[in-house]
Amino acid sequence: MNDKLKSINIAIAKYMQCDVVQCLLLGSGDNGEVYKCELNREPKIIAIKVTNYAELMIKEKENINIINSAIDI
Repeated sequence: MNDKLKSINIAIAKYMQCDVVQCLLLGSGDNGEVYKCELNREPKIIAIKVTNYAELMIKEKENINIINSAIDI
């Protein structure tokens, strides 16, 4: 298991109080990678984005929040 997968497992255990059953790389780009993680409880499947550029993740989160507040799904 590589360092990124170890970090994902630790973060999920800490923040979601569950364990990762399986974690697969879905794709990668210039500023990060996206993993599909199967968990041992609900929600059974999540996507995790991992990056070395924290400021980009903060900006992306802000943009998603703006979009979510502007639409009603």
